[in-house]
Amino acid sequence: MPPANNISAGPRRKTWMAMTDHQQRQALRLTLNTLSAAATGSPAGVAQTLAEAAAIAPAVEDHVAWAAAYLTATLRLTVDPTGQVSRHLTTGRQLRAQTAPAQEGLFT
Repeated sequence: MPPANNISAGPRRKTWMAMTDHQQRQALRLTLNTLSAAATGSPAGVAQTLAEAAAIAPAVEDHVAWAAAYLTATLRLTVDPTGQVSRHLTTGRQLRAQTAPAQEGLFT
């Protein structure tokens, strides 16, 4: 089953379908890396994987951030009842937001 079938119709699916195959593969890899960084308690790791996604394309970063947040709900129900993964993910996204303008300015 193609990954696009796992995303409900709407803007998220349109964004996913607009990505190249390479961008989709990288988005999947980076989503797992982002969740892994959040699960190990590393907001800096979350920010780093989001920065790596942004280097590929802004749509990839947006998808990775959304997918990781979406998947933390399942983790909370199964292995993370205190919501630590979600907190680390949120902190990492905030760190990324603080560093994003400076990093983007380096390449423009």
